[in-house]
Amino acid sequence: MMESLAVSDDIKQRFKDKFPQYCVGDGCVQITSQKHRSQIANKDDCITRLMAMLNEVQFPPKKRKATKPKRSAILERLTSKRKDSDKKKLRREKF
Repeated sequence: MMESLAVSDDIKQRFKDKFPQYCVGDGCVQITSQKHRSQIANKDDCITRLMAMLNEVQFPPKKRKATKPKRSAILERLTSKRKDSDKKKLRREKF
């Protein structure tokens, strides 16, 4: 597959990165199947698995946008921390 002209170089590289266990040293892809009792059915299963893997790496992954937590989430976290701290302070006080 690595020398195939039907698949672009970007897809080949993403395939190699995502599924290195299926790439054999000489640039071939090796997929095995023993689901069915007949060889033809197993070959068809391997082909469908290869197509599914190629569809999975067809598009590059989206870049993650860095976001900040909302102000209400920050305030909620701080108030819960303060509440827990006060609860533990009460445990420490001697009577």
